[in-house]
Amino acid sequence: MPQVALTALCFQMPQFVQSEEKDSDIQWLPMIPAGTAEGRDGRKWFNNNPDAIVAAFENKLPFDLEHSTEIKGPKGEDADAYGWIVALENRNGEIWGGVEWNENGDWKIKDKRYCFYSPAFSHDSQSNIVAIVSAGLTN
Repeated sequence: MPQVALTALCFQMPQFVQSEEKDSDIQWLPMIPAGTAEGRDGRKWFNNNPDAIVAAFENKLPFDLEHSTEIKGPKGEDADAYGWIVALENRNGEIWGGVEWNENGDWKIKDKRYCFYSPAFSHDSQSNIVAIVSAGLTN
């Protein structure tokens, strides 16, 4: 049974840059580095099949606050989305997510309430990443 890694990888939120596609509200963010992904706490996971991670993407995924989808949601507590991962791409082995922010998420970022983000991903017993399951704005 795959395990989910939380609060392991942390990226600084870049300034919002829209896609080159006309009228696009998608912000592309790196989610999983190519090759070995090392967490802030020293744990390591392997992105050795990025095409399979992208292929595992079936529906939009929540972008919440502080991983509430994975922590609060299972307890029946509120786990609102502040945006949605609507697409994944393999960019030279890195996994990038296309994110559509809602009004609250857009405000949290532009007002600099949250400056970092962290993907939550599932991995097998050998620490091979198999899917992205959500992401969270973090501090």
